[in-house]
Amino acid sequence: DHEHFTYQRSVWLAATADGAPRRLTNGPGDTAPRWSPDGHTLAFLRGPATPTQPKTREERDAGATRAQLWLLPLDGGEPRQLTHLRHGAGVAVWSPDGATIAFAAHTGQPDDPDVDDAALENISLPRVRTIDQLFHKLDGEGYIYDLRAHLFSVAVSGGESRQLTDGDWNDSDPRWAPDGRTLAFASDRSEERWIWPAAAVWTLDLVNGALHRLTDEALGASSPKDRKSVV
Repeated sequence: DHEHFTYQRSVWLAATADGAPRRLTNGPGDTAPRWSPDGHTLAFLRGPATPTQPKTREERDAGATRAQLWLLPLDGGEPRQLTHLRHGAGVAVWSPDGATIAFAAHTGQPDDPDVDDAALENISLPRVRTIDQLFHKLDGEGYIYDLRAHLFSVAVSGGESRQLTDGDWNDSDPRWAPDGRTLAFASDRSEERWIWPAAAVWTLDLVNGALHRLTDEALGASSPKDRKSVV
């Protein structure tokens, strides 16, 4: 968008036979479409075209200015918002039965909440940052030292998102086991994680909550796959 100096993103569909594209959503910040197992629904991320600040506590706590998960029925109908998390949601990973979506999302509270509260009243206060780790900032995201990424799940039928992992580390790349009872994911939980990041592959039993580490941190590991998905 040259007039407003922003990028506009929407989800499109193209047949593999002729490649003629068809626009499915209107954006302005729609990304990361993922098919449901039955091919009837798309999960995607919808957010603002450019970073914006919430105007009320309700907007902030519901993540109104963050990318959230939405569902689009491909046989007709309007997209439906699925998550309302303060820091937004990550890319959808469908369960094998199509009933649940897993994703990674940031958690945490700002170390100087008075500044965030004052901003809602259009009051600018100097922010105090307490940083005790080397890995504290990312391009395109800014300061991330007070946030941790963890795994969540949410029922496709709707309802509250359920946090599956926690702790002073980051969890990412969830993948379902074929039976839908286990999630594999990547996480660096070593003592040196802020100095020498090297994630390991873990599994989480969704029935009893048991965690099991499959690899060590000698080499970084990510993006686990089950045997059926390996081509």
